[in-house]
Amino acid sequence: MNRLFNVMMLLVAGLMVFTSCKKDDDNTVVSEAKMLAFAITDAGADKDLKIDGDISEAEGVVSVVVPFETDLTALTTEISVNEGSTVIPGSGTTLDFSDSRNFIVKNGDLTKTYAVTVSKAEATEGSLVSLTMVSSTAVEYATEINLVDKTVEVLIFEGFSQVVKVGEIEVAPVGATHELAGADEDGFVDLTEGATLTVNYAGEAVDYALTSKVVNTGADFSNPTIITNLSGKANAVPQEIDDNNSRDAHYHNGVVFAPSRKGGNYVYYWNASDLAIGTNGANQLDLDGMDFSDVNWTVSSVYPVNGHVYVASMAMDKDKKLKVWYFENTTATGELVLDYTIADPEGTSTAVRLGDAFSGALDANGNGKFYFSNFPFGNNNNQFYTFEVTGHTTVDATPEVIEIGLESGKWIGQYGRLNVTPEAGHFTTSGADMGIALVGENGQVIFEVNSDVIQGRAQDPHIVEFNQSRYLTYTVNREWEAGGTFLEIVDISEGASIEAAFRGLNGNNIAEKTVYRIDIGGSVADGWVSATSSVNIVDGKLEVFAFSTLNGFAIHQFGAEQ
Repeated sequence: MNRLFNVMMLLVAGLMVFTSCKKDDDNTVVSEAKMLAFAITDAGADKDLKIDGDISEAEGVVSVVVPFETDLTALTTEISVNEGSTVIPGSGTTLDFSDSRNFIVKNGDLTKTYAVTVSKAEATEGSLVSLTMVSSTAVEYATEINLVDKTVEVLIFEGFSQVVKVGEIEVAPVGATHELAGADEDGFVDLTEGATLTVNYAGEAVDYALTSKVVNTGADFSNPTIITNLSGKANAVPQEIDDNNSRDAHYHNGVVFAPSRKGGNYVYYWNASDLAIGTNGANQLDLDGMDFSDVNWTVSSVYPVNGHVYVASMAMDKDKKLKVWYFENTTATGELVLDYTIADPEGTSTAVRLGDAFSGALDANGNGKFYFSNFPFGNNNNQFYTFEVTGHTTVDATPEVIEIGLESGKWIGQYGRLNVTPEAGHFTTSGADMGIALVGENGQVIFEVNSDVIQGRAQDPHIVEFNQSRYLTYTVNREWEAGGTFLEIVDISEGASIEAAFRGLNGNNIAEKTVYRIDIGGSVADGWVSATSSVNIVDGKLEVFAFSTLNGFAIHQFGAEQ
């Protein structure tokens, strides 16, 4: 009996052990997600070295130090992880390790991130670490350094000077020096003939061959897309703006705005998307209910910005009013934001007339200034009335009057505008008897391009940066001359600043730097000086707009140079 009992107990115990083991097998415990090893398999100048990394498990950091000549932009990994884990990016992947990269190890619901940094060891011979070159026209050029072949390609923009000197340079190891063979007394060499940069260290010299590599930048002006041509040149001026009661128009965010007093008071607008498919009918802003009392002209000029549009009256008699209305969008009702009564003239002016030309400098929050050139007919002045703006709709009605102290130019008052540039605090301006000036925010003249370089009546000048190039646009309106209205685009990329670029313009190179022209003038003289231009970058393309009184407008689009 006891013997039978013992046998039964042994069977029960065995069954319990079997069940327990089976249970353990069905519920495997996941312990960790862990990287066991990390290596780079193609380090070194010849990409034939395997370099193991150092893993800090506690910090989740992997450090790999490769020979100095290694190309960090294309390195292949070899990674092992604990059983049951996977890693992303996977082992064998070729990646750019110019910056630290994260690798994620995953095991079931567990994950761990490792930050992998690949750095270069100290150079063992004189080596070039980084280099920029500077042209004789003060343009900075990047370079591409090949440490294996000991070559340097200097990336030069098409048409730019190949006379260069060393800009910023870093050589290694510590104590290494450099010299540019054949440089003149100012440090320049001509890359059209090639050049050699030598790095010296510990009595040994390593030569790098410098050559130029011309890169395409800017816009492709050889293949424009004409979005619309409703111009005098095309005999297609919209009937809504075909007389001299329509003296202003601007293009912004795909919309053309044009005020007109022909047959009433209107602000017309056209969507570029409609114009592109030949739908040329004009829409109108809603002016109903707006108080137009005590003004000389009800609608005179517009200033579109940040997807909104401002509309200004014109006032030229004392006690008449300059009024500005704000439209949040094309379907909104206008809100009066400025109500300024014309007072006695200030400074050099003998009278006050505001509203013929309206420009501004508002940031994305609607803070900044409005600018109105003072245009008392027959008065040779260069004045702007400026009004402080806050939050798009709060305008200080007490103006500051600034004088533009030009040396030779005059008549800014005739449709002059202050236009912002890519350089903070710098503006372009022009007038009826001058070229184009670069001025500061208080009116101080930085540089004036005279009318023997850029012809007079180059109205509404704008500067735009596009695809590593810089352009100046303006619309010329020689109203006494049939066909005398056209927009020009001038490449002013050369120069470390806009001022330097302006100073580099002269009568000998302006024709070469003028890269495009849009003719909008009709077959008869139009008899009025007003003209505008606008520049937009839309979906990676440059769009340029030209308008003049009696000659309508045109919009041309350019893709990036390939």
